[in-house]
Amino acid sequence: EDHRIVTTKKFLKTALISLLKETNISKINIKKLCETAEINRATFYSHYKDVYDLFNEIIDEFMGEITYFISKVSDAISKEERKQICYSFLLC
Repeated sequence: EDHRIVTTKKFLKTALISLLKETNISKINIKKLCETAEINRATFYSHYKDVYDLFNEIIDEFMGEITYFISKVSDAISKEERKQICYSFLLC
């Protein structure tokens, strides 16, 4: 992907995560998200259809990272330790 697209998506993801610390996703609208990310609405809609689309991309990336991490350490730690790591990720 183009560097500008990567940067724009990073701003949007950071803004959404920040807003999620304050309020439920169902109360976050595109206007507030774009203001927080300092991105215009047209740019948002060129990448995502709604807030949930962005949220799902964040979750998919996060799950990919967790899966990768666990696959790298799975031979070195016990099943119980893997469960604890997953539990810790979910509580963050």
